[in-house]
Amino acid sequence: MNKMQELIELDVTDSMKRNIEALFLAMDTIDSANPSEAKEKLDNIHRKVEEIEEYFWRPVDSRDVYEKLTFHAKELGDKEKSSHYQYQIKLMRANDLEFKGRVQDFYGNKVKAVEYYAEALELIPVHELAGPAHTKALKSIEKARNDTNKIEKRIAAYENDSKMWFKYGMAHLNLGKVEKSIEYFDKVIELDPINPDAYARRGTAMESLGDYEGAKKFFEKALELKPTSMIAKRGLNYAEYFLEHGSK
Repeated sequence: MNKMQELIELDVTDSMKRNIEALFLAMDTIDSANPSEAKEKLDNIHRKVEEIEEYFWRPVDSRDVYEKLTFHAKELGDKEKSSHYQYQIKLMRANDLEFKGRVQDFYGNKVKAVEYYAEALELIPVHELAGPAHTKALKSIEKARNDTNKIEKRIAAYENDSKMWFKYGMAHLNLGKVEKSIEYFDKVIELDPINPDAYARRGTAMESLGDYEGAKKFFEKALELKPTSMIAKRGLNYAEYFLEHGSK
């Protein structure tokens, strides 16, 4: 069976990796010296690409696939397919930026999250995830700004109120003032050394700065104090993921 026929008969539910391998093998059979045959092959590949996109609800996980398909589409003068592939490349980049924003959103750094969401929306203005997340993060920033003065007045009156110091730390983290937030989470730990949320949030603040190894011990301490802490669990998962795969 030739490579094109293998692609046509490929079950896209197999795996994304297998789909990508089959697409590359099929694309290698396209010969622009024979335009009519090349067009037929590109049409077959395009149908399979659409099938993969529909099944996985996202672009094919390979920018190189779309770059190569764009090249062939342009050579054959197929503007519609070329536009589709270029859009998918932009969507992949936007999805990557949205993910970075979502991670920073989880860390608590709403300012950094907004930056990533805004970049994603520049590429895909109607991005279904980045749009609502951008709006929500902006509201969190505005709330943090409004809360800061109230918290400072409370701390001035009750300087050993660990709950207020925690809120102060969160406000600064939301506003992107990460180093200051770490100082305030340390203050909470000093006043209340068995507060699991303080350890967990100190960990996410460190992750926002890229210190995944340093963050791990704070998540582990938070989980020692509160085994059900979802912030600590997810924070630890992110730390381990980025230490293994590299920072996004």
